[in-house]
Amino acid sequence: MSNRMRHTAFFFTLAVCAGTACGSTDPSSGCEGPLQLTTSSGPTPTIDWNPDCPADELAVYEVTTGHTLWALRRATEGITPPVTYGTVPLGITEVHAAEPLVLGPNSYALYMKFPSGTEGSWPFQP
Repeated sequence: MSNRMRHTAFFFTLAVCAGTACGSTDPSSGCEGPLQLTTSSGPTPTIDWNPDCPADELAVYEVTTGHTLWALRRATEGITPPVTYGTVPLGITEVHAAEPLVLGPNSYALYMKFPSGTEGSWPFQP
């Protein structure tokens, strides 16, 4: 692993939920088992996840205030990795334009929502 790249990995299991009942993972999404998330360091980090399941929403926010710093939503295509902070992938709608990330002690989190309804937030520092 490169010294220029600091990775943080978080895991969760993708599950399909219908109403109040959850079933097994959705085979049509290509997502099974835990999701590994990595972010690079710097003011425009690269956000990557594996398996590369398309997401419906992706947002970065400041943890202590809850202020959204950047938000994307699926338009014609799902959001697929990798995504560079501030760069809007083709087929994706930018809901909130990217604001500068401040390097240092600030706490940021990445929020993602998947077609199965699974969602989560993961802390990171650029």
